[in-house]
Amino acid sequence: MGFKGLIAILCLSLAVVGLGATLPRTIKAWQTTRARLEEKLAELDSLRREKEGLEERIRALETDPAFQELTLRRFGYAREGETLFLVLKRDELKTFLSRGESEGETIPPKLLEELSAKLREEGEF
Repeated sequence: MGFKGLIAILCLSLAVVGLGATLPRTIKAWQTTRARLEEKLAELDSLRREKEGLEERIRALETDPAFQELTLRRFGYAREGETLFLVLKRDELKTFLSRGESEGETIPPKLLEELSAKLREEGEF
């Protein structure tokens, strides 16, 4: 074995040592990247299912009169000529009274005064 053979063995040895030194970091980075990819794929799958559910609700809103009616009622809409009754818990009423009458809210002033007086009597307002 000549000088060229020794240099070849030395170069191969350095390559093996270098590969051995960097391989664990490379494997760890690959494992981390793979774990993040799996998380993102799971998140994407979850978002896809959520989107399908929302699309189904949109179709129901567009085509199902009963669903439309329930949704409108949920948001407090009333048909022309209907009277909407607002049922509040005591703490909700206090909040409502403390902020004052907002635009579009029509509660008779006398009723507001009576409710305010009753809550003041009870020491809750």
